[in-house]
Amino acid sequence: MTDGSKAAADAVRKKIGWLLHSCGEADRKMILAQLRRGLGKAPGELPEIWEITLGDLPEEAYSKNGKPTNIEWAVYTALTVFAVHQQGHDTASEPMHKENISLGKAVRMLVKDPDDEERVRRRLNQIVTAVSPQEYAAHLRRMVQLLEREGIPLDYVRLAADLYWLSYPESRKKVQLRIGQDFYRYNTNKETKTQEN
Repeated sequence: MTDGSKAAADAVRKKIGWLLHSCGEADRKMILAQLRRGLGKAPGELPEIWEITLGDLPEEAYSKNGKPTNIEWAVYTALTVFAVHQQGHDTASEPMHKENISLGKAVRMLVKDPDDEERVRRRLNQIVTAVSPQEYAAHLRRMVQLLEREGIPLDYVRLAADLYWLSYPESRKKVQLRIGQDFYRYNTNKETKTQEN
């Protein structure tokens, strides 16, 4: 049996790696534009992005009943949101995928002063308390647009795994806790560094 979070993470790692490092510039622009058109839709709705969103998944990841699996949703959401995030940024000099920048940490970087914290945290809460893949995608899109404007990257491989686990009520609380810890841990580390200097 395939570990769903690992399958989703591996697929996103492979696809984003290819887009950032191996895909030609013209093809990359076209594929990212196609992925952005996939926002708000379900996996499988746009044939032009089947290869990048559905290709190379393990057999167990594919839907057997015509309803996208949690793996398919996690991969699809991570890739379509990445396409929004990368827009306006050069893939070579400013990739918006960066390892070890969790959702909580990236969102914390949006807080520039104490007045921002409540607004930003409220938006993060909308993501982690969403109850459907469509709702996750909608809230993530709005958050990523803020990250994109500030040039703050995000680990999309980790995001895909998190999206997979958020789909299950029994694992949702663990992911919510980790995202909350990352949001506040980053702030604590930042304040500690400031005090040390």
